[in-house]
Amino acid sequence: MSITRIARLTIVLLLSCEISGLPSTAGSIIVGSVIEGLNATLDQQEVRPGATILSGDNLQVEDGRAVVGLQGGSRITLGKDTVVSFQKETHGVTAVVDHGMTDFFQPAKVNSPMRLQIADVYVIPESGLASVGVIAMGGDTLIVSARAGSLRVEGRGRSIEVPEGKMLTLHSQPARAPQISGTTPRPTLARDLKIAAVTLIGAAGLALLVNHFISNASSSSCRELVQQLNPSPVVPSAVCP
Repeated sequence: MSITRIARLTIVLLLSCEISGLPSTAGSIIVGSVIEGLNATLDQQEVRPGATILSGDNLQVEDGRAVVGLQGGSRITLGKDTVVSFQKETHGVTAVVDHGMTDFFQPAKVNSPMRLQIADVYVIPESGLASVGVIAMGGDTLIVSARAGSLRVEGRGRSIEVPEGKMLTLHSQPARAPQISGTTPRPTLARDLKIAAVTLIGAAGLALLVNHFISNASSSSCRELVQQLNPSPVVPSAVCP
């Protein structure tokens, strides 16, 4: 075999290896894609339908909304004044909610499950069931509502189930700042899991409560709203500061 032919075969093999490696590398960091976007930015660029979301991307919605489709058929909708970043991990996808309101759907059978992280707690849809949930983080209060299926809220070794049709409220505590740090410490929510109350609440009432927390967080108004939405003393009240 001539030297020229050997060199040609070597080049073809090298190119084949590089090309075959590209889809695997790219696919490993793809989280999903944008289905709909209005007044939203993806890493400070205007969101357009069909845009690919990669692990580490930051999606911010101002006075609008955005819908994201994740691998496996899950979906997340971001409401106004909401910031979410996405991380692809070994278990699936983690959506890190900084603040605002999101609702999400996970099919009953999904190969790449998702979970949501808010400060130091995780919201995890129950596996094997189609799950629909709502998360709202405003001020120092987190609301987690299960519209369908069941959700599990975890943090610091504690866990609480939020069954279908019920809502969980948690209140943040100031995190102790590390001695040497260039970042602002995140508040902690997990310590409130042990005293959290799960409250039955209707769809209209949930929308009212969520909108209230998004606009301004007032603990006194929180108590008034929960009492109005749950007048029966049989139903436990949400924990308000």
